[in-house]
Amino acid sequence: MLQHFPKGRSVRFHRSPRRGFTLLEVLVATTVTLLMMAALAKIFKDIGTSMKQGRATLELNNRLRDVTFRMRRDLQNLTCTPNPPAGDTTGMGYMQYYDGPQTDYTTTIYSTTLNSNANPLDDVPNTSRIGDVDDILMATVRAGDVWFTGKVPSFVLERRAPSAADNDGNGRIDDLENLISVGAQHAEVVVFMEPVVAGARTDFPGIDNSQRDQSYLVANTDFYQDNDGDSVPDAYRLYYRTLIIRPDLNSAGVLPSSGAIFTAGPVSGTLPNGTPFSLPSPLCDMSRIHGACDLSIRRVYDGDSTTRDQVAANSLEDLVDPANRFAHVQIDLGNSTTMPLLALGPGPAMLASFNPTGVGSGFLHPAFTLQGERTGEDILASDLLAFDVKAFDPGCTLLASFGSDGAPGVAAIDDDGNGVQDFNGSTPDLNEAGWAGSDDLVLSPNDPGYATAMATGAVTVGSGEYVDLGWAHKLVTHGASLTAAMPLWSQLSGYSQNNFMAAPSGFPFTDALYKSGMAIQNRAFNASQPPLVLQTSYDTWTKRYEEDGILQGSRPPLTGNVRINGNLQLYGNGANETGQVLPAWRRANIDAARDGIDNNGIDSSGNIDPNRIGVDDVSEFETSPPFPVALRGLKISIRMEDPGTRTVRQMSIAQEFVSQ
Repeated sequence: MLQHFPKGRSVRFHRSPRRGFTLLEVLVATTVTLLMMAALAKIFKDIGTSMKQGRATLELNNRLRDVTFRMRRDLQNLTCTPNPPAGDTTGMGYMQYYDGPQTDYTTTIYSTTLNSNANPLDDVPNTSRIGDVDDILMATVRAGDVWFTGKVPSFVLERRAPSAADNDGNGRIDDLENLISVGAQHAEVVVFMEPVVAGARTDFPGIDNSQRDQSYLVANTDFYQDNDGDSVPDAYRLYYRTLIIRPDLNSAGVLPSSGAIFTAGPVSGTLPNGTPFSLPSPLCDMSRIHGACDLSIRRVYDGDSTTRDQVAANSLEDLVDPANRFAHVQIDLGNSTTMPLLALGPGPAMLASFNPTGVGSGFLHPAFTLQGERTGEDILASDLLAFDVKAFDPGCTLLASFGSDGAPGVAAIDDDGNGVQDFNGSTPDLNEAGWAGSDDLVLSPNDPGYATAMATGAVTVGSGEYVDLGWAHKLVTHGASLTAAMPLWSQLSGYSQNNFMAAPSGFPFTDALYKSGMAIQNRAFNASQPPLVLQTSYDTWTKRYEEDGILQGSRPPLTGNVRINGNLQLYGNGANETGQVLPAWRRANIDAARDGIDNNGIDSSGNIDPNRIGVDDVSEFETSPPFPVALRGLKISIRMEDPGTRTVRQMSIAQEFVSQ
């Protein structure tokens, strides 16, 4: 349709005014954009974090598999069967594992104590992620297709005495630096943990160890990394020493040496800041030679206390004797020595409250790690939180307590199908206790609540578990109160029902632990006098002590075996001795188990001894393996942490020896 306008009238067309964004709209749009950008950034951050954690988990799994594969291979290739004591002439090497005072829950208890005693506003560190870190595994292993290799000074292969020359002027003997790799079908393998050395600590003023020189930790075993000041090392490394077995390198029964070069003796040194130090002797006087080569070696005593002893390369037969093994020492007690013990340094201050023993409460002395130019060659893995070795104890009791439903097994269900649903009248059907899928709590000696469950009448639901050696004593050191009526008497508990008396008096350990010399305590034992020595170890042991012409036995005022260097009048006739410890037949017959006589068959009154078994029977042995039972299996658990993401992973392996 056309629209007509009169002539002479002007027509104006009006447009709507053009509008822009108001300030409020701009602000809203900007806010929405920023929120979207923040959301995108958060999404990308989460994706990045997830990818980082995924990579860390994958890397941890790979590292754990590498370590556990090596542990499994070694356990499958032991040269001996873990069934002590080793025969006289088998010459099959050994297997020993030391279970330190720490458990997988020690730092959890310690961390809980720290937090409970602290001001709620204080930042108390949580150490509970750290497990059992003070176990040591050592054994002789066969290599298989790929031989073991190790570094040996060239003068040993050349069968010449070493020279003291330092032609390159670096402060080290050239002959101890010129190392050559050699191989062997057998090796002595030692696996242990050590804390990471600190860079600096406020309680050690003036020490700058930004280079992380290991010698600071060697000189002072307290100088470990402890950034949170909780007396627990922050980080650990797993060490793996391979000491090849090459007795053919001996010349005239010993390795080449010259004066103080390549001989056993006191160790001293100088820290990078110029501070001199000396290590305890005899605890560390073999560490210098162990650090100079990768041979399994032993001390050869020359009978002269003023000269250093020579060393010899071990054979498998030599290593049956604990005295010839890596990092073993006999502590001088005056007129006697201890039996061979591991050269352990003091433990962290935290451990003092759990096992305040004089010898055997810490890690292997760090002097036995490789130093100097070889630092790090023996490190198998870093960033570890646990290296926990457990043995299978078929007799340890498993306990169950009813859950919140108050019934054994699953409430209102006949779990075992015996026609009784939970209770037979008012009597619980104990066969249902701990049933799979129920809320019942099943505890083993590995759990911190085990002693409480025993004391409160928890139900026995089975037996057999991988446990720490001497687990009964560890319950005590972690706060438990035990009675003789509790189910403590198993192969590996370490306690004896015959010896057990409630603290503060009594001798709770088994006769085997005392006779091995792994447990020594004062006869006036009480709660303020813990064991003088406690190195709870499983050892394939040896029968050589029964034919060495030396008396091994308890010496007043101690309970626990030592090697007597003096005469037999140590027993009851000395001015400071109270009563005879050993029976008359033992004092009159050194090595009674090898003399062809039934020494303990008749007592002093002519009566038949009820412990009599026969001629040269086990009751006549002066010593005993610390745990004289065939080992049914070992389980090793390794826990690692990625420091960047705080990701923690654990992997375990188990090796059975039942069929061996």
